Amino acid sequence: MKKALFLALSLAFLLTACGETTLPDTSEQNPVDNTQEMSLPESCLLYYDLGDASILAADKSLPLAQNSGGGYQTSYSVWYDGEYQDLALQDGDSGISVADMTGGSAVFDYGAGLVVWNGERYHCAHLTAQDSYIPNISPNIPGGILLLEVSGDCWADGGTADVACFTGFGTVVICGSGTLRIDGAGIGVGGDNLPYLPGLILDDVSFSSGAIFLNERSYSGAPALFVRSGSLETDTLVLSGDLCIAGGSGTVQYLDGVENAVFRDGSFEVNQWGDTVIPQLILSGGDATCTDWLPQGTSIEVGAGTMTANGIRYWDTVHVYDGGKIVDLMDET
Repeated sequence: MKKALFLALSLAFLLTACGETTLPDTSEQNPVDNTQEMSLPESCLLYYDLGDASILAADKSLPLAQNSGGGYQTSYSVWYDGEYQDLALQDGDSGISVADMTGGSAVFDYGAGLVVWNGERYHCAHLTAQDSYIPNISPNIPGGILLLEVSGDCWADGGTADVACFTGFGTVVICGSGTLRIDGAGIGVGGDNLPYLPGLILDDVSFSSGAIFLNERSYSGAPALFVRSGSLETDTLVLSGDLCIAGGSGTVQYLDGVENAVFRDGSFEVNQWGDTVIPQLILSGGDATCTDWLPQGTSIEVGAGTMTANGIRYWDTVHVYDGGKIVDLMDET
């Protein structure tokens, strides 16, 4: 019924076109922030404003996006007992409910205007869990937003090596105060009815997954992966588009498909960087490290923060500005 071949297909979508990104208006910044921003070259301002605003709609006065209703679908399925089954959304519905699968430690409901992106609110499928198993839910029509609010220690599992979690959602937001571990095939996000939102957003949670696959999006004005805070750990991260680390930390063994890797704050370390796409690395703060060799031809703009990699001291594609620093690992051998 669903996407058992998701992982194999995910490796085929890596090439995509870059879109334009409007630089933030800094006219309302206070003098300290304005001085810091003006010290950065224009080449280092991509996604500079991300991380300043909350992902959750604490302010209900924010407007609803014109297509906010696209964040919630009317029917869902769940991978359970080796097959996809109907997800019962309320009493009397056919299928199995989240409460039945988790013993009441997780709740699935409708989140009205809960997710904020670019100053606008979106509806979403909303799952809250505490020290709980997280069911592998997918929308029956691809697209929409899944908001996972976790506390304590939570875990999910597609069930086989071929069934990734949460396939079909266009955006998955993982937030809260706990940990989430995804076993099996990991997490795979697809669906494109809200292309102006990232595929995966992480905020204030410790998240680990054996693999993360983020499908091609038709619009690249937002990063495919956005880490606002918290920690990310994965063996394999394959995406099509950009990533932005605005805070927190990330540890990745293998990374591929990135067009622009933007580091605003926090720390990010990758061992092997695939060369399906030759990336541009942009630092406006924080620390970024590649312990192996970056793809030949990688462009690096270091306006602030520290970039660490092999051989970069001698690359003519590396530009270091007053607030930036590079560390060449070859100098230490």
